[in-house]
Amino acid sequence: MHPIGFEEHIKTMFRPRDRQSMQFAFDLWSYDDVTAHADDILTRVRAGTMPCDSAWPKEQVDTFHSWVTAGKLVPALIYRSNSCRRGRTRH
Repeated sequence: MHPIGFEEHIKTMFRPRDRQSMQFAFDLWSYDDVTAHADDILTRVRAGTMPCDSAWPKEQVDTFHSWVTAGKLVPALIYRSNSCRRGRTRH
């Protein structure tokens, strides 16, 4: 499985409505805010109490859980090849 990125995988799970309903506490479209509150968010999505209008499908909960347990370290996926660095070639 490829690394789970915030912009590509996590942020897209939060709808505008979800973001608006949580804006009083934190921004669900902010990597820093979601990272800071990830454990609480995971508890709520696992319990089915977040988002407030319907529970996430198991696949979404599993994706969020995987992101949290992987360390939440990939805010955006950027793939670079070592062979493409300026001035360097691989032998």
